[in-house]
Amino acid sequence: MGLINIRKDKWLSYIRLAIIALSILMGLSSDLLAANEAPEGSTSTVVSQNVPDEPKVSEIIPLAAELSARLARLEHMDLGLPDLAQTEKNYFKIETQINSVSKNLEDAKELQKSRDVRDTRFKLNFAYENEHLKKINQPLNMAIEKLATEGEAWQVEKQQWQAWRSSFKDRSYSKILTAFDKADLTITTALEFISRQMEPLLAVQSIGARIKTKIDSLEAEATALREAARREPQFDKAPPIYSLEYFAQFNSDMWSIAWEKLKFVQRPGKEFYLLHSLELGVLVIFLIVILAVIFRNREAIAKTESWSFVADRPFATVLFITSLIATVRIQYWGSPSDMVEAFVLVLGSMSCLRLLLKVLHNRWAKVISSGVMSIFAITLTLMMTGLPAPIFNLFIMLASTLSLVLALKLIKECILSKSGPQPLWVSRALALWFAVILIAEVLGDTGTAYSMFVNSVITMAVIALIVFFIYLLRGGIHWVFFLSPLWQLKLLRSDAQKNERKVQIIIETVITLFLIVPATLSIWGLFDGLPDALSGLFSPGFEIGGQTFTVGLIFAALAVLYGSFYASQLMPKILLDEQVLGRHMDRGVRGSIGHLIRYLILFIGLLMTFSLLGFSLTNVTIILSALGVGIGFGLQGIVNNFVSGLILLFERPIREGDTIEMDQRWAQVKKIGMRATIIETFDMAEMVIPNADMINNHVTNWTLSNRQVRLTIPVGVDYGSDVSLVADTILACAQENASVLKSPAPEVLFLKLGDSSLNFELRAWIQDFDNFLRVKSQIYHEVLQRFRELGITIPFPQRDVHLYGMGNPVVEKLEQPPDEERTVEGDPA
Repeated sequence: MGLINIRKDKWLSYIRLAIIALSILMGLSSDLLAANEAPEGSTSTVVSQNVPDEPKVSEIIPLAAELSARLARLEHMDLGLPDLAQTEKNYFKIETQINSVSKNLEDAKELQKSRDVRDTRFKLNFAYENEHLKKINQPLNMAIEKLATEGEAWQVEKQQWQAWRSSFKDRSYSKILTAFDKADLTITTALEFISRQMEPLLAVQSIGARIKTKIDSLEAEATALREAARREPQFDKAPPIYSLEYFAQFNSDMWSIAWEKLKFVQRPGKEFYLLHSLELGVLVIFLIVILAVIFRNREAIAKTESWSFVADRPFATVLFITSLIATVRIQYWGSPSDMVEAFVLVLGSMSCLRLLLKVLHNRWAKVISSGVMSIFAITLTLMMTGLPAPIFNLFIMLASTLSLVLALKLIKECILSKSGPQPLWVSRALALWFAVILIAEVLGDTGTAYSMFVNSVITMAVIALIVFFIYLLRGGIHWVFFLSPLWQLKLLRSDAQKNERKVQIIIETVITLFLIVPATLSIWGLFDGLPDALSGLFSPGFEIGGQTFTVGLIFAALAVLYGSFYASQLMPKILLDEQVLGRHMDRGVRGSIGHLIRYLILFIGLLMTFSLLGFSLTNVTIILSALGVGIGFGLQGIVNNFVSGLILLFERPIREGDTIEMDQRWAQVKKIGMRATIIETFDMAEMVIPNADMINNHVTNWTLSNRQVRLTIPVGVDYGSDVSLVADTILACAQENASVLKSPAPEVLFLKLGDSSLNFELRAWIQDFDNFLRVKSQIYHEVLQRFRELGITIPFPQRDVHLYGMGNPVVEKLEQPPDEERTVEGDPA
């Protein structure tokens, strides 16, 4: 009974524990469900109002006092504002400048209606004014944002205190109610203070907004005027030069119109230099640095064939390079000045002409260069000064006549000198071109003549400037690969000419695509300028899967891919050269590190290409996953060879330059690639072996740890020979050979009594495996010669044939004489 009672108590205790555990779990689950199933409205209310917990009674009065302190800090807050009166003065100063430009724009509209004014120029942008407005607006906008943020914070405080007051309305604590009143007063005072501070700021900001609206309106109007002038070219027709109407144009009105036109020439003022002070300073520093470098290395430059003219005329070289770079940079300025651009182009053309006269040796080449550059400079100058149309037409006629005469003389010179068809056809094309311009100008078709002459002269001059700049770059590239410290790198020296040509092609292609072609298109009016031309050339594209691929994007991706490929070939040669790492590194180690560097650069180039094309990491992961599936099915052999190649590079069981024996073939390892290893047999046949075969098959590497090798030369002599004499003779032949090492010393072993000879074996060591066959042949020659001198015979296998079974018809037939055999065979019986 006692045992039964004990068991009952145990079971009851177990049941009680189970009930307690179950109730606890149910309570926890109900709490979790209640938390998860909370009403959406309550959650959104808390989030939207962002009301903190209700303060305790003891915290109300300190919080109200803290509000007073915040108000004091607000009233003394530094907004970082300049004097508003000064800001207004700056605004009105900008507005005065804009009003003057607006009046000039109205005058330009009236002046452009006149048929006696060509190429009316006026300010088409307000870059300086916009930049000045931005500088004025920046502190003003920051102060307004700062006050607005403070106002939002005090509004939140107002909502909080209102909520707290409603929760404390049932509590009749006079001091608490006083604290609430004080807090309301403080918040109201703060909001009023912010409003008083904000009003004058917004008033001043409205002045700036009004000026900005006016600037935008004037810019749009000026742009429309320019586009209208471009769509309706002036001077389509004019009186022929041989007519009286043409000469009647030379009157006082023509000169007064020309004088009025001078007002619209863009002269660089103080604002221009303030806006572009950084760029101008960089150009000046660049000019000084190049000039210092040339003077410091003047003697070395004078010795180079391609740059000797730089040493003779350093100032012209520096001015030419700086002016060309400045011309390209001016195209991207927000406020380009026609006068500055013309001045820089004229300066560059004159300095280029001075260099060309030094470089060119052909008389006609010098004459043509002088003519093109001079006409180019004069044309730009006359266009900038606003020369009256009749005089400008006369200049075009004279310049075209001169160009036509030079082209005809050049045709005659090409025929006499038999210089080839290309210069002759170019000369004929130029002669025909200027003949058409001359005829159009004489007949009064001045619009056609003007466009053809001005655009062709500017195009020829600009292309000549860029081509000569390319000529300078070629000299620099030649210096880099043949005269700079890179020439000391042995790995680059062998491919210096090929690398020079590659870099030249890359640079010339980039300059042609990004400079010559866009400049030509913008000169002929197809685009507004160099930036618009580049955008028009490289912005067209197509869309695939929501991703837009433009011409510029594809070109950039190809450039990055080719650049990484070329860098993967060039960088290992630079980093692993003996001049950089020293001579202590093994050649195989250099090759392995070179391959790893190459793979790393290619991998980075591929990632950059994918990133440039807009592929995200997710897309790359998908591609790699698909590639993994492809590897599992069809590319496992390629991956196996690639991994085997990495094993060969890291473990280095074979290295480039090693001599190996594989499948009874002797060969030298030429290259360990990503997929296969190229070996060259001693018959000069190149074999491509997959890397997996080099890992899985048996390969004998004769030069892995060292290049020493043992020669094993078997020698057999006649049984009647003196054994000691034979051994001494063979050993002497080995010892007297210069290629045989003294240590380990050579030795001769008597190994076997053969069937017909006494078999000896010479074992000797040589230093280099490359001499293996040659030394072996030398020793054989020497042994044979010594044996002949000493009368030692080298036997050869002999066999005795015994015939058994006499009376056998086969044997008798063999022993029968030939004549009798034929008789027997011919017996008719």
